[in-house]
Amino acid sequence: AYEGFKFELCINQIGTFGGNKPRILWAGIEESEPLTMLYNKINTKLEILGFEKEVGPYHPHLTLGRIKSVYNYNSIQNLISEIGSDEIQRVTVDKISLFESKTYSSGAQYEVITSHPMAN
Repeated sequence: AYEGFKFELCINQIGTFGGNKPRILWAGIEESEPLTMLYNKINTKLEILGFEKEVGPYHPHLTLGRIKSVYNYNSIQNLISEIGSDEIQRVTVDKISLFESKTYSSGAQYEVITSHPMAN
């Protein structure tokens, strides 16, 4: 069981992955010590289970949606610029859930595999 403590995340940015053909819309999360510790702990456990260690810098984010096609790339960039990098939302992390994601032509489906509450 995971024995981490509750902490806050600060969502402070919106962006896309995929360059000028964006495929993912994401919300950026401000790095914090509890989040980095959790990330490192999960990576260590995954390595022990035989998963390859993630390479490259750590950029915490939430995937908001998948983009099938873009009709006007500039409008997406304008929206992202308008939002900027101000604080959008603070959220308390009170549990950790592992999801399985399956993508189909009709879209993605997500199922919770397990959840673990965080201590007070």
